[in-house]
Amino acid sequence: VKGGTSVLDRREDLQVDQLNTSSSSLPQGQCLDRGRISANHRREEKLVNQSSTPVDQWVLLGISLSASEKVDSLKEFASLTSSTLAEEWNKNVTHVIVGRNAGDACGRSYEVLMAILSGKWVVTAGWIVDCLVEPIPDLKTCLEKPIPGPEISYEVNFCDGSCTSGYGPTKGRATAAEQAPKLFSGLHFCLSTYIDPEDRETIRRLVAAGEGQVLEGISPDRLHENLNRNPAEVYFIYDSGPPRKITSDFDLILAKEIQESIEYAKSGAQVISHRRLLHAILCYNARILDRRPHQDM
Repeated sequence: VKGGTSVLDRREDLQVDQLNTSSSSLPQGQCLDRGRISANHRREEKLVNQSSTPVDQWVLLGISLSASEKVDSLKEFASLTSSTLAEEWNKNVTHVIVGRNAGDACGRSYEVLMAILSGKWVVTAGWIVDCLVEPIPDLKTCLEKPIPGPEISYEVNFCDGSCTSGYGPTKGRATAAEQAPKLFSGLHFCLSTYIDPEDRETIRRLVAAGEGQVLEGISPDRLHENLNRNPAEVYFIYDSGPPRKITSDFDLILAKEIQESIEYAKSGAQVISHRRLLHAILCYNARILDRRPHQDM
């Protein structure tokens, strides 16, 4: 899923009352521009809380940008700083730049989630726009050129009433800087048979980026045997978004999905919706995976 659009939002929440589980709604992502940096700041001040990667090695990926932010600002900024523009997420991206009016969509995008898990900067477009408003004369060339302000002042964070701490991008960067185990390190995941193949691949990539492990093709009985021999944290993920297409056998398929969830719960896995997984990434808090229904309200 590309271009800052919502990932995996395909099917209405399954109500699996027998499992005492529920899907957590995605955080109401808010892009918080935490302040502007004056273009008159000295260069030394601008290096504080700023990327250590040389400017000409930056790889910028814009999502949910307005036409002016994308065409007038981002392209001009990349040209003036000799940085590279990426068309889609890849491991070389250093900055994900979201539109100032992106709203909730930016928090549910594959690009933002991967940036958080990879410890990359997630900043609002205000970072580049403010830099271009008042370029600072270069002492050597006497030409005006943009000197980016510290990213920390424009870092995007997400929070809502059910998220105890929404500073996912900040936590992700801290984890990467410390070379600490990532969000899903030591955790195992089983994926519902009924998840759309494209969405299934997206979940696989997110779990892998967080150093988790997807247990492919393991049956409930086999899982039960494995957990008896080697206890581990295992989560069974079902898709809680609306279906891509309503068919005549929708009710039958839904019943099978619920039964599948029940079987994996009996085997020792904790059943969670894909929304819970995304919520945990957005807040960079694996404990969200273990929340009970009353904690998600």
